[in-house]
Amino acid sequence: MRDFPSLVSFTLTYDCNLKCGMCGQRELKRRPGGALDLHSWIRLVDEIAANGKAHLLLRGGEPFLFPGITRLISHVKSKGIKLSIDTNGMFLGKYAGFIAGSGVDNITVSIDGPERQHDKVRGVRGSFKKIVNGIKKVQMLEKMENKNSCLGAICFVISEDSYRGLSLMPDIARKLRIPAIAVAPQYYVTDKDGVKYDKIVKAMTGRPGKHWKGFLRDKTGVDPAALNEEMDKFRRNLGGISLISFSDLSHDSLNAWFSPGSRSIGSAPCKNPWKLINIQPDGEADFCVDYADISVGSVRENTIKDVWNSLEADNFRKYISKKMLPVCSRCGARNI
Repeated sequence: MRDFPSLVSFTLTYDCNLKCGMCGQRELKRRPGGALDLHSWIRLVDEIAANGKAHLLLRGGEPFLFPGITRLISHVKSKGIKLSIDTNGMFLGKYAGFIAGSGVDNITVSIDGPERQHDKVRGVRGSFKKIVNGIKKVQMLEKMENKNSCLGAICFVISEDSYRGLSLMPDIARKLRIPAIAVAPQYYVTDKDGVKYDKIVKAMTGRPGKHWKGFLRDKTGVDPAALNEEMDKFRRNLGGISLISFSDLSHDSLNAWFSPGSRSIGSAPCKNPWKLINIQPDGEADFCVDYADISVGSVRENTIKDVWNSLEADNFRKYISKKMLPVCSRCGARNI
């Protein structure tokens, strides 16, 4: 095991300006200890730079809602760290001038279908147009500066409200001049698995879990047969657009994923605890950006390296190497 992670994720904030029904973070609030300030995040960036420049991901919530986001991005790139950002795209227009000259390596923008469908999924009318205008503005300014575009992919989440528009996504990518589409199935946890998981979290941490509750549902509303038909059309329509898959997208896997009940999809073990660490807004660290209930330490008073090599981290690795958590049954990260 490396003594420092190869990938570090900063979940800068849970705040978001959209209302996406499939989002597991939509009900998360800040813990009593408060959020890390800009100075704290910069300290962590300096540590990453001093330990081999791990790839850094900025995410949320919506990362462009974090106060001081431009100063943080500038500091990351001044240290020569490879930087990716996951965003809902609503602030691309506002920060287009900065983004075009920032040196960010990759930005992935969430788009969940054509305009009407996307706006329904995201819960805000006009969001699709705002994102498209922002993308075009960034691309225009990058072209003026003779720079390659940092807008590397759009992300589509297969959900009840979006899956019937999957086949149209390559057309949208081409119109926006985005070279890749990342496809991820909606995560969900049955009540049965949620209760089991909550007991494990309490045993490990002494406090109840909360992140899993945003994914709690026993039915997805997705018709697997109709989804497979859409997936076939999607693949035929890709053309020169690259597909980034966050899980097995075969017919059998999608049938199993979106069928009701508790079942494990895929047999691959979780590799995250040996390569990735996620820092939450309050400084708590974990190995999963989605189900971040089991903290292995805090970076408020410790370094990333200390937490990565802590007894708590080692104990969790021993646990997960032998047994999956109930919420891991439908996890795309295990199968990437």
